[in-house]
Amino acid sequence: MKDNSTPTPPLPIRKLTAAEEALMQTLWRLEVFELKNVLTHLVDPKPHPNTVATFLKILTEKQFLEKERSGRIYRYRTILPQEDYARHILQDLISHYYHSPEIFLREAARIFETGGNAKLWQSAIEDFTTEHDEKPRKEGHRKAKDKKSHKGKKSKKH
Repeated sequence: MKDNSTPTPPLPIRKLTAAEEALMQTLWRLEVFELKNVLTHLVDPKPHPNTVATFLKILTEKQFLEKERSGRIYRYRTILPQEDYARHILQDLISHYYHSPEIFLREAARIFETGGNAKLWQSAIEDFTTEHDEKPRKEGHRKAKDKKSHKGKKSKKH
């Protein structure tokens, strides 16, 4: 008999494939659904019902969904909020490509400056640095990279 007094910790969030993530976008909007409901909400060309059923099984195993039998059919519901998955993906992006949230925010600000959102992003950077007790760096300040000149060097040919 399982002891329910100590909750089991959730498994770490697993990354979804592109197809799983596309399906989850629809499932997050539906929240509670049956296979037939999912099929009506998918855009053409719709995948075969068996394909969708397989994805639902995989997403249940990955703990994005939970299922309950209702007669001969399963009723599913999303259990991992879309915001939690988005946060996980963003943290993964930051850790793999930017190595710190501050660097990411500065890069995001540069990307969106041309869209008129510069003040919004600058405010986000300032808020972040204030929360983390860091002094904001002057805009445009970068360490000079040590570049080696290869002029005058000839490669040896054998």
